[in-house]
Amino acid sequence: MSAGTPRLADDGRMMNEHMQPPAPSESSAPPPCSQCGAPAARASSRFCRNCGTPLATAIAAPVAPSPVEPRAEEVYASEEKRGRKRTARRLVVIGGIAAVLVLLAAGQRLVQDQLSSPEEPVRELLGLLAEGKADAIADLMGVDSPLMTDAALKDGYTPPDDLAITEVTYGNAAGSEIEDTRRPVRDSAVVDVRIRIGEETSKARIYVRRESVGWLREWELGDRIDGLLGQARLLNAHIDRLELASTVVETGGGSLGGLARRQGEVTLLPGTYTVSVPDTHPLFGGMTTEVVLQPGEQAQRESPFETTELKVKPEAVAEVKSQVSDHLRKCAESTMLNPPGCPFNVDRGGTYRTVEDVEWTIIDEPQIEVSAAPIDSGNVPAVVSTTDPGKAEVEFTYSYGDGDAQKKVVEVSVEGSVRVDKEGEIRWSRSG
Repeated sequence: MSAGTPRLADDGRMMNEHMQPPAPSESSAPPPCSQCGAPAARASSRFCRNCGTPLATAIAAPVAPSPVEPRAEEVYASEEKRGRKRTARRLVVIGGIAAVLVLLAAGQRLVQDQLSSPEEPVRELLGLLAEGKADAIADLMGVDSPLMTDAALKDGYTPPDDLAITEVTYGNAAGSEIEDTRRPVRDSAVVDVRIRIGEETSKARIYVRRESVGWLREWELGDRIDGLLGQARLLNAHIDRLELASTVVETGGGSLGGLARRQGEVTLLPGTYTVSVPDTHPLFGGMTTEVVLQPGEQAQRESPFETTELKVKPEAVAEVKSQVSDHLRKCAESTMLNPPGCPFNVDRGGTYRTVEDVEWTIIDEPQIEVSAAPIDSGNVPAVVSTTDPGKAEVEFTYSYGDGDAQKKVVEVSVEGSVRVDKEGEIRWSRSG
């Protein structure tokens, strides 16, 4: 019989080589031993229990069918199906994680926006400014300036009258450059502040940003702080030191002249400052004025004291007038119609005429004014000008003539410059 050919089983059913005949039921009696005739102990006994003769009719135990190997295409299809299931499960897990992260980010942003806003660091800064807390402001803004300390502003400084936040604008857009599709960067912003000092109102822009680390990143002041502070030139070509508020500062003035105008910028808080010249200065000592310093770039172009008219102190004016009077008296001692270096003279009436017995008399001294020179006048801090001319009279006779005395009256005007020498003494010198 060929392999795979069906055959009849004992019970009449069709079976093939892979099928085993069904085991006899427990109720059918096994045949007796062919040798001694003893009955079999059980249907599956292979030997006689009485004489040991093999039982030919013993039914063998059923044999498990041999497994059938699956085909290659079935294996591939099954593996592909399992792979798709694993990929689907991974995608579900990844999607779930992404959704959780999105929810966490949205929750973080919501909590950040609820707990912190761009206005907070600016509001803290303005509170300190309103109280004139220079040390705290310098520390908060990371500024090192000798004039931004509580000691420097102890006296002679008045904070702005009114400070208010007017607008908050978030930072540059991310992505598209088309205005309608721009998305604001929520981690940086510009806070506009209105500042009123006296009768003047100005605006400052303060840049803020979120902290770079931390789950709840709060707002902090940014790098650009020049919107509130001012860079002022405390310079004057005539003065080497100024007292600003409660602090004496070197200006680089005096003998430096024009060079001083390129030095000496300092960082200051906006507000009203008392500016004065130390009493020890020979010409301008004791002079005091008030200067308003506005915030930001506008203040960078200002020089608090250059825009203020300097006034020569009275004792310095008296000293200059004394020197002018001495000079006129010496000129009056001259025996010439044209005394050299003197503010008066008379024409002798001809190139070849000579005179004798010349005598000068100061009738009235000129009224003079001593004032600060323009800032761009170099090393000349003060100048002398005549406000009301004086009079001088001269009498003389011609050497070759009738011998009659001649008398003439001329006006006297004095001009000149005033300097302070190395010893600190005031020196007037005539010009013109």
